[in-house]
Amino acid sequence: GFITIISLSLIYGESISLSGIIKDIYTLKANWVNHLWFLEALVVIYIFFPMLFLAFKTKKNNFYFFFACVMILSFGNTFIGLLLNVASTVSGKFLNTYFFLNYFGGFNAFSGIYGFSIGYFMLGGIVFSMKDSILTNRNRILSLIAIPLSMTLLFLYGVLLSFRQRETWDIGFEAFDSVFALVMVVSIFILSMQYNNRGLSGKIIRHVSKNTLGIYLLHRIVGALIKPFLMEFSFFSTFIGGMVFAGAVLFLCLLIIYILKKVPYFNYLFSLKLKLA
Repeated sequence: GFITIISLSLIYGESISLSGIIKDIYTLKANWVNHLWFLEALVVIYIFFPMLFLAFKTKKNNFYFFFACVMILSFGNTFIGLLLNVASTVSGKFLNTYFFLNYFGGFNAFSGIYGFSIGYFMLGGIVFSMKDSILTNRNRILSLIAIPLSMTLLFLYGVLLSFRQRETWDIGFEAFDSVFALVMVVSIFILSMQYNNRGLSGKIIRHVSKNTLGIYLLHRIVGALIKPFLMEFSFFSTFIGGMVFAGAVLFLCLLIIYILKKVPYFNYLFSLKLKLA
């Protein structure tokens, strides 16, 4: 966060005090370091991980009980809000005015700590441990159907909320713990489990996947650095132009990572490994 704010202040030509930097990091200042919410979620997962791993290996019933609680109190909580939003549209009465309401009150131990990320993490372990029985042609076909269907339903729900709130609903952030995103993530995960990184495209995907943490940490800085130059061309305001811009940011981040990995201690910044007992 400190590196990002210093870099962006230099790029934007804005002066900032040390107390301002600390405050911005703590509050995750929008359009500066708010993308670091992901690291907060990751820290929470790492706190739970030793117990989850032990329970998964030795006390499966306890693991599944905890998993059920996480899913109900995160995705289930959001699903209640979804139903109320749809009911509000049908009835004309605002039954749910905010998307992030906690309907379980003080019983929700996962409110405010990105509980859905714990759910995704645990579900990934469960699905992968059952991959031999899950990887069937039937499940692949179901996954291929589920992805566009969930995308369409999420889009329609986003349109509904946007009209109701009279402002565009941020489908990129506010749908992480929706049932639509959950179905899409599981479906993509199932389809990806048999992927083999062959050929040129395979090598590119492998290099990107091994450096996702570094790309994530650098993309805001690199994007801010090249955006003023590229946005002078109307092409980059189009959908295809946006894809090219994203590709340019990705490539430059990879290049910087490979250079910084040669510098002592910087390699630790871009690697994240769990050591299992």
